[in-house]
Amino acid sequence: MAIERWGDDVNKRTTDKIGLCCVLMLLGCSRLGYDLQFDFCLGVDCSEHGQCVERDGQATCLCDNGYLVVDDTQCVSRAAGCFGVDCSDHGRCIIDGGEPLCLCDTGYVNESATTCFVPPGYCVGAQDCDVPNPCLLGSCNGVGYCEYENVPDGDPCGELGVTACDGADRCESGICVANYVGQDTPCGDTSFCNGQELCDGYGRCLPGVSPCPGQACDDVNGRCVECLSDAECPACQFCDAGTSTCLPKPANSPCDETPETVCETPGACDGSGQCQLLGPALSDYDEIGLGTSEAPYVICTPEQFADIGASGCSNGGSAGCATHYVLGADLQMEGVSYSMIGDPDSNQFHGTIDGRSHLIWNLQIDASVDQAGMVRYLSDGGVLRNIFVENLQLWGDEAVDEIGGLVGAAEAVIIDNCHVTGFLDLCSAGTIWDVGGLVGSANGFPADVGLIEDSSFFGNITIRANRGTIIGGLIGKNNGVAVRDSSSGGSIKILANSCSYAGGFGAQHWFGSVSRVDSTMDVSGCSDTAGGLYAMFFQATLEQGIARGSVTAGDWAFEVGGLIGYLAFAPATVTDSYASGATIGGINSYGLGGAIGYINEARVERVAAEGSVICGDSSDACGGFVGLVESNPEYVADCYATGTVTMGDGSSVAGGFYGDCWGEVTSSYAVGRVSMGTGGSMVGGFGGRGSNCTHSANHWDTESSGVTDAYSGVTGSVAGQVDGHSTALMRQQATFSGWDFGVWSINEGVDYPRLQ
Repeated sequence: MAIERWGDDVNKRTTDKIGLCCVLMLLGCSRLGYDLQFDFCLGVDCSEHGQCVERDGQATCLCDNGYLVVDDTQCVSRAAGCFGVDCSDHGRCIIDGGEPLCLCDTGYVNESATTCFVPPGYCVGAQDCDVPNPCLLGSCNGVGYCEYENVPDGDPCGELGVTACDGADRCESGICVANYVGQDTPCGDTSFCNGQELCDGYGRCLPGVSPCPGQACDDVNGRCVECLSDAECPACQFCDAGTSTCLPKPANSPCDETPETVCETPGACDGSGQCQLLGPALSDYDEIGLGTSEAPYVICTPEQFADIGASGCSNGGSAGCATHYVLGADLQMEGVSYSMIGDPDSNQFHGTIDGRSHLIWNLQIDASVDQAGMVRYLSDGGVLRNIFVENLQLWGDEAVDEIGGLVGAAEAVIIDNCHVTGFLDLCSAGTIWDVGGLVGSANGFPADVGLIEDSSFFGNITIRANRGTIIGGLIGKNNGVAVRDSSSGGSIKILANSCSYAGGFGAQHWFGSVSRVDSTMDVSGCSDTAGGLYAMFFQATLEQGIARGSVTAGDWAFEVGGLIGYLAFAPATVTDSYASGATIGGINSYGLGGAIGYINEARVERVAAEGSVICGDSSDACGGFVGLVESNPEYVADCYATGTVTMGDGSSVAGGFYGDCWGEVTSSYAVGRVSMGTGGSMVGGFGGRGSNCTHSANHWDTESSGVTDAYSGVTGSVAGQVDGHSTALMRQQATFSGWDFGVWSINEGVDYPRLQ
């Protein structure tokens, strides 16, 4: 799917469209041009043994020691490089210079890097000295050469009557005699279409050649003909059974009815064997197909697509709300008046739309009503799959709720392999709620009812309002729908008097599971609970989440994290995840962390934070990994933070790993520099305020952090709980006694421990 540069000329709205909003708010609502940078590594999995990077406009894997790159996109064990290489059963495979190579047995040589063979004239056994003459016997002598001798006279030779080419043949002086049938003697099976079979001189019957190249063959009558069935004739002709020739179909006969091509060449015959293309005349969404799963309606034109919402499933009707649709062509929607599909009341859409990977270009949606998107309301097992919307342009000038590029509101549905690029720009003097680049609001309560997978949004979301709340890069609010293998990228900009919950991938996720998700969204303008991946993650599980975008909050920032802002309540769990973007708050910030802002009664394992954390003047509880660990979490274990922590003047409670902690942290480390502004207090290399925290086997770098105390109120290390070391010792495995180096790995003397 191409990523375009969208300039002012594409993204402008008329001045009368924006005027009302700007009068109400004194905020600008003009269309802005946005640049998107395509993530070349999207969908490239180098496994846990490598990292994807972009080189010369394409993705490639940088593999760990002991692993090699295959097809630029896989890291495999060097030993695994020999998988499937058998060296022709005459050698063994090794890896040489990253490639498989056969070491051949004695007497065999490399025909290629992965094949062992015997050179011409040499042998290692009698099988290498075979000859087609059955009256010669070959053997391999002791020095690797073939020797031949005649089979004794009178011994049987040939195939002894198996074919028409030989009888009871006998060997005489190394050749077959007696009943030998000469070369080129006919030996066929009398089938006309098989051609004429001939003897080859060794008692074998050779296959014949078809007597009808480029034509159909009539074996019954022994002749070459033009056709035997309609399939052998052009689209607008049929095979006449009497003459076996292709003749024109009668006028107006169907010339192409297959669903795969119906939008490309639909039409009828003109009576002379020529097709009359009828595609451009199609208008109603139900002109082709029956709307069933076996025979879905085929959408061929932009007008047909718009007609689904205008008359098939909307306030205007419900006949098309439970039916099945497929796209049969790319749809250029620019200039087409689009009616959103379904409505939030009686005519919710609960059928199926399969885009079959066709593009929908320049779709324009006026989202000045609640539940707005390409589909307004998707419910009751509805399915959207294989849909690619490129350069979406969605705007609205009202206080609205549940707005998504693909779906406004979704309940118990499946969204599979759906991708949107473009912008969402919403402006209101009131409050704007539940906005997502793909889905505004999803409901699958109690947990994992419905699924969003293999989907993405790349673009820009701008909220200009008195208040913006629950704004997500892919999904705004999700109550229980499972999410996996999906991504988001671009930016979220909130220009509002107040904002709550903004996340680069999702704003709020309640219950259910999330796995293998990724965001490169930069999030800015939301001070109350924001995150690079999720703003709030509540009683749900996250496995393999990645956030690479920055999170910039304003003054009075609260619960902001590079990965998650607010993480709480069992069974809330985050495992095997990573955050690398900066986390920034203004004055009076509280609870900011490189990975998580606030943790309460949740389990966090094998999570890395590598982004910097910056808190303004008079801030509190900021840490390289987590801002605040509240009481009674299950635990934080096997995690690390490498980013710097910078506090403004008059601030307090800051540490390389956590700001404030009332829970449990084990087998974790911090190495980032911790800087406290003038008049600040309560700072530590590992934690800010740690007297109420339970520690076990934690470490920090006293040199790189610039702080020699583990946490405020102690002097130096707390043996066995939080130990400080030089940079050199922090790069030695022996320093981390009791750690599981099945979970961790270390390049000793070069780097700190890293998660496997």
